[in-house]
Amino acid sequence: MAAYEASGGRPELMDLAAVKQEAEAISGQELDLYVIDADSVIIHTTNASEAGLDFKVAIPEMVDHLTQIRLGDSVAFDYLSAEFVTGTFNKWAYYPTPDQRYILEFGALIHSLEQFAGKLDPLHLAESLKQLNPSIDAIRIYDYRAGC
Repeated sequence: MAAYEASGGRPELMDLAAVKQEAEAISGQELDLYVIDADSVIIHTTNASEAGLDFKVAIPEMVDHLTQIRLGDSVAFDYLSAEFVTGTFNKWAYYPTPDQRYILEFGALIHSLEQFAGKLDPLHLAESLKQLNPSIDAIRIYDYRAGC
């Protein structure tokens, strides 16, 4: 939060790479940092592939949750999530700024759980089920956060 306050409440002036480096040194975790604005858009991040992500389009069910966090005054922690393609696990922490204009989000990449990702891979599980039961022709997997 010190970096946000030092920027005068202007996230684009924050050196997120320096904040990331300091936070990683303290936590011992690999982190990505995100700044989410009042429109639920990632406007500044250390993860270039997520820059500009609009939660209203990508994950609309998160918008109310993000708004509550932004308008709150305490840190919020979210679920452990897995990226099915990479097998990477993430844990999320959200810090509303004191002026309630932004959320500073920290995403911790948890590598120690990756060994289990293959066992949880839905495509692998679907293929295993098809092999176990010859009457199954196809399995459709739906992720409510990402669509089909």
